[in-house]
Amino acid sequence: MPFGRGCTYYVGTVPERDGLAKLLDMVCDEAGVRPVIAEETELEVTRRVTETQEIYFIMNFKDQELALPGVFAGKTDILTGRVLTVGEQLKKYEVRVVSVPRA
Repeated sequence: MPFGRGCTYYVGTVPERDGLAKLLDMVCDEAGVRPVIAEETELEVTRRVTETQEIYFIMNFKDQELALPGVFAGKTDILTGRVLTVGEQLKKYEVRVVSVPRA
């Protein structure tokens, strides 16, 4: 973003969790920030794009096991060569990397 075209929000308090969530939702909406995948998850999902591929990094930084989002079921983890399954659980600090051809 070019200099001078951004904006800043100042919050003069420590908001409760719900208030902070609402504020962040509003800010992200105004800035056009969208989730990488539509399915809600506590996993960290990031995407990198090349000319031919979309590469998804799926990471669990929580203490508990978390289910792999369904959108990745049937895709191949490029780290292991294993096909991912519906309901698959990621343990703390586990990572999956999926490459999908660009449409």
